[in-house]
Amino acid sequence: MPPRKLRPVLSTGPREIAGRPLLEAPPPPVWMRPIAKAKFSETAEYLISTGSITSAELPLVEMFAVAYCHFVEAETMLAGDPLTYRAVLNRQGDEASAVALPAAAQAAKAVDQMRRIGAALGLAPTERAKLPATRAPGPVDPMDELLERAGFPV
Repeated sequence: MPPRKLRPVLSTGPREIAGRPLLEAPPPPVWMRPIAKAKFSETAEYLISTGSITSAELPLVEMFAVAYCHFVEAETMLAGDPLTYRAVLNRQGDEASAVALPAAAQAAKAVDQMRRIGAALGLAPTERAKLPATRAPGPVDPMDELLERAGFPV
């Protein structure tokens, strides 16, 4: 079992470093596109329901929503033209190489960003087991009980 994170104890009680979990989703930023706003709200609501998001993680949710928006917009462009590569001709007029369309490269990059940010937020199946709401409760730590009785919430 990994060691518990240490939290400094002040004269007024323990200080929370990461903050307390959010109880309700904040509105999406006004600068976001509609697709990103919808994804922001959906993701924030899910993370709040699991009790695994604080105000410190909101920028990650914003990045995840924007990457999702880029993915959807790129895939929408590609849906109109199923070719993801085009041929580049050399000076003689012969095909020299194939170049990926910018929308295909953007979609691939957005998928990679969503994968990494989603894992950081606990959205990936392998990461979800590490979230506090999905972990089975372990044995009660006697030190936690002692601190609770002394008036220091754990």
